[in-house]
Amino acid sequence: MDLQKFDDVSPVFVVGHARSGTTLLQMILNNHSNIAIYGEVHFFNPISDLKSSVPNLDSDENIDDFFQLLTKIKTVYYLPDYEALFDKVKTKLKKDKTANYETFYKYLLEEYGEIEKATRWGDKTTMNVRYLEELLQIFPKAKIIHIVRNPKDVIASKIRVPWSPNSIIINAFKWKIDVLYGRKFAAKHKNSYTEIRYEDLVSSPESEIKRLLNFIDEPFEDAIFNFYKKSQEYVVGEPWKEGVTNPINLKSVGKGDKELSRNQISLIEQIIGKTWFERFNYQLSKSNASIIMLLATALEDVKDYINYKRNEKEEKDESDSINPNGRQVRKLFFKAVIDR
Repeated sequence: MDLQKFDDVSPVFVVGHARSGTTLLQMILNNHSNIAIYGEVHFFNPISDLKSSVPNLDSDENIDDFFQLLTKIKTVYYLPDYEALFDKVKTKLKKDKTANYETFYKYLLEEYGEIEKATRWGDKTTMNVRYLEELLQIFPKAKIIHIVRNPKDVIASKIRVPWSPNSIIINAFKWKIDVLYGRKFAAKHKNSYTEIRYEDLVSSPESEIKRLLNFIDEPFEDAIFNFYKKSQEYVVGEPWKEGVTNPINLKSVGKGDKELSRNQISLIEQIIGKTWFERFNYQLSKSNASIIMLLATALEDVKDYINYKRNEKEEKDESDSINPNGRQVRKLFFKAVIDR
């Protein structure tokens, strides 16, 4: 993939599987006087997918079309102050005769840094853990922090949020895929990448944050742990993130062992494998379910997932019946031809 390179900046990217503590880490870092980590931009997907409709940002007309499509992306609405930010970025893009998608990404994060009065900026798109090579192509001096959390705790949380599949199996495979992406990247880019366990962050916050700040070459500030006093303004409309409005605590450690059944835990451990639990120093359960119980749990999991997908489709169809333009909006978003 041929991507424009910006080697005059050193942004910070927080990545990790969803529900692993990325928002907590973002809020802590954002309370540093020199750091501004934006929300989940999703630059590589779905923003880069807009190239199928607007291949280039080389004219005012194309830039206008791009922003029209951009505001149709659901995740955009969770970004703080995105409307004012987009206006500023659009103005800069129209003045830049060499503007492209990578320029948009850089300008967006830069402008957020300006708003927050910080010279060090970045974002915390969880899915960027699968695009680390591309991130480093665009920003060769980037610093990437990958936060990892016990998969049992992650999955216990994910199956209860509205935007995630309710499947133990699917979420276990996704967790494993994300840590594989991180470790593969780390093997080649040790100076650009570091890991932190969620459990270490909440049990030894000062030592862990000092280590991370040293990694990104920023000084430690005592006030950084007062993040919760202003976190509420960053997580509007996202009740699943309300935990970051409290001081750091251990309440969510061990969530999986408390909330999941023995059979569900065994299924997770079988899918992820003993090796990965040991690599991150996570304990396996002492008792294993029988093959018959594992199969029964897996079948129940598949049935629940099918119902989840059916309900998801019904909600989408109902939305279309209430708003006939809904289909057209998605069509426009997914490779549609824009009427000039």
